[in-house]
Amino acid sequence: MIAEIFKNNFDLIEHRDSKLEYIDRYFTDPEEEKFIFLYSHFDSFNNLEKNWKQYQNQDIAAYLQNKKYSGNDIRWDIYYILFYPAEETSPAELYNIERDKHICRKLIIEYQSYQDLIEQLKFKLPFNDNFYNTSGFSHSLKEDIFEQNLLRKLDFSVNNISQKELRSPLAAKAKVIKSLKNGGELTSEKI
Repeated sequence: MIAEIFKNNFDLIEHRDSKLEYIDRYFTDPEEEKFIFLYSHFDSFNNLEKNWKQYQNQDIAAYLQNKKYSGNDIRWDIYYILFYPAEETSPAELYNIERDKHICRKLIIEYQSYQDLIEQLKFKLPFNDNFYNTSGFSHSLKEDIFEQNLLRKLDFSVNNISQKELRSPLAAKAKVIKSLKNGGELTSEKI
């Protein structure tokens, strides 16, 4: 079930490795350069709490970091995701495991349903708007207020920069750089 979620909802490559003792598969970004996601599914939080360190030490530290990816500093690129069905758990217990950055990063997913599992992964994995909590941000400022604030910060006049240039600042880069050299005055010359 969890492997299906990774394959169907995220742009990740699945890997199977018989040398992994506790984790039967893991996922990487398509270029295999940035992220490694491993997971363990536990039937209870109690089981998770008793076993996660052993699984991490054996499969992640001893094998992936020291053999398979030796020579690469991948500690901050490995996410060990620990799943278990929802039950009464102390937030402090969850926090203590997730804040442990020894060997790799840990994410705990307590789920109630298949859909809940998908939503939590979308929220916690580091390559989507929800992770950075920006999904609603772009709509929180009206466009004209954003433009006014941007121009005020840049000390430009609305009359000196076109709406097209404002919406495509990289295309107007040369003009903006030249104006900054001239003390913030934008000229009417074409780029």
